[in-house]
Amino acid sequence: PKASNANLRSCGGHIHVGYEFKSKKDAAMLIRYMDLHHGVVSVLVDHGELRKQLYGNAGACRFKPYGVEYRTLSNFWTLQENTVRWAWKATERAIKDFENKHDAVISHGPQIVAAINNNDKALASQLVQQFNLIVP
Repeated sequence: PKASNANLRSCGGHIHVGYEFKSKKDAAMLIRYMDLHHGVVSVLVDHGELRKQLYGNAGACRFKPYGVEYRTLSNFWTLQENTVRWAWKATERAIKDFENKHDAVISHGPQIVAAINNNDKALASQLVQQFNLIVP
């Protein structure tokens, strides 16, 4: 991305998940669960709004030989022990939902993407309550 301010710098807080997926489609599905458990919550707790103009869209990832790299989050969660624990627990829940084929990301996919991509705090709050998401 090209920033209007050439001096703008930001840090990502990417989460790497080692998992033996059956297909790339399955790997992409886990990313959708991570959008729900991480991306939606980050709208409410990550106040680094400037970065979100360039980075942090829903579904941002890289497929790796060992699994996936979730790239939506900034590094806000790496700065305090409680947010590191949140990221770990949210990852565990995303994997559990993926394995149990919880239908949240199918039935609410457009809302999840809109909350993240539009930094929509009201919609994110609704999703947090509806799916009892962990908030640090």
